[in-house]
Amino acid sequence: MAAQSACAGHTVSAALHRTLVDVAWVQDHIASPCVCLLELGPDISQYQQGHIPGARFVHWIDDITEPADQAHYTVAPPKMIEELLCRLGVQNDTTIVLYDDLNSRISARMFWTLRYYGHQEIRILDGGRSAWQAAGQNFVTEITAAVPGEYNIAATLNKHRIQVKELRKQLEKPGISVIDGRPSDQYSGQAPGTVYHTGKTHDQRGHIPGAVNILWTENFRKDGTFKSPEELSQMYADHGVRRSHKVIAYCNEGLHAAPIWFVLSELLGFAGVQVYDESMAQWANDRELPVRQGNQP
Repeated sequence: MAAQSACAGHTVSAALHRTLVDVAWVQDHIASPCVCLLELGPDISQYQQGHIPGARFVHWIDDITEPADQAHYTVAPPKMIEELLCRLGVQNDTTIVLYDDLNSRISARMFWTLRYYGHQEIRILDGGRSAWQAAGQNFVTEITAAVPGEYNIAATLNKHRIQVKELRKQLEKPGISVIDGRPSDQYSGQAPGTVYHTGKTHDQRGHIPGAVNILWTENFRKDGTFKSPEELSQMYADHGVRRSHKVIAYCNEGLHAAPIWFVLSELLGFAGVQVYDESMAQWANDRELPVRQGNQP
């Protein structure tokens, strides 16, 4: 029988918009044994040079990507995520706080991964490393060793992910909003799409028929913080995305679709938002799947 978590019955104060936190919130909770800060990055060097006190490092490719599916950059399997979280000292009731130095796109991807596997208490530090630094807070080089935890994924929440067969069926139905989060020249087909993870250029140019183009960076202010819910609501409404719609977000490899999913699902409270994880790395490289060029859905 597993030992009861030290966090059982412990409550963590409310966050901005339920899932966003600011620097003051992190300061208030940084010493809590029930809160785990995770810095995400492409390599560990920046983390080693300085990080938020107590934060642990997660490699955004090696740690959370399926090693056997390098071509599509898909989410890591549950066993791999379980082992990662155990190593980081995370338990099922830990409040996980994510931050990065890349406009929160990796944090949003990790957030989606954790939610996909059923973790409940997750936050993103709005503005990431830049916000911490702008607030006059120090980074430290001391690495706090994690005490290995116990973590068990009970279920995969497929409502957060859609795969190609189901997506093809959904495209034929009313009340669907498909969002392409890539640059406009890739959406239109003027430029080829490429998978960030592999650098491979897609066989076909253009977008999934019916998709609207909302560049993932449009969710953020210049300082890297998320725009207000009012601004975000208006932006998506201007593109015809309705709360009543089933919404599907994609990009080249699933990474840049994550901020779109996070905004709609977590900040705006849309009920049916999914990520097409394989994205154009799969769709644009299958000649049997339709691709549309130009600037219109």
